[in-house]
Amino acid sequence: MPAQTLTEKLSTALPNGTFWVYFLETTQVVTNNKKGNGGMQRDIFQEDFEDFENLPDATEQLKFIAPAVVEVLAGVRTVEQLSPMLSENIYLKLRDRAARAAMSRAESGSRVERPNLVVRNLHQESNKPGVIQSVVLLSSSIRTRAVAIRLESRNRRWLATAVSIL
Repeated sequence: MPAQTLTEKLSTALPNGTFWVYFLETTQVVTNNKKGNGGMQRDIFQEDFEDFENLPDATEQLKFIAPAVVEVLAGVRTVEQLSPMLSENIYLKLRDRAARAAMSRAESGSRVERPNLVVRNLHQESNKPGVIQSVVLLSSSIRTRAVAIRLESRNRRWLATAVSIL
């Protein structure tokens, strides 16, 4: 394979010349070539494999995300505070739902009250490396809620890719 610059590779892959680069540092990894000519650069579009052994423990992040999502919907926390821990899709859905809840509170004239939430129980399991599915039970003076959260590893950290409040 002839040597190509990064721009040539990307413009070859995308005919209109536009491109997105998510994880640029992997382009300089050298691997052994089967023909034995000393190696070649790794293809930028090759799938990246994460080191699942060195991921941080997700327990503390789950204990933070679950009540924080309920607080966002209650109007006492901004969704921007959770942005580093949420996927883009979840961030946008939570932002839109919080805006609808704020409009509903404004129309009804109800006050914003901080819910006094306590994490009562947390169950997490991993059936696939780099994926954790969990349920966090939150208790307040009014009721108990379950928050289901799916975490996936991205760039050596956990990212919430699904959140449901039951």
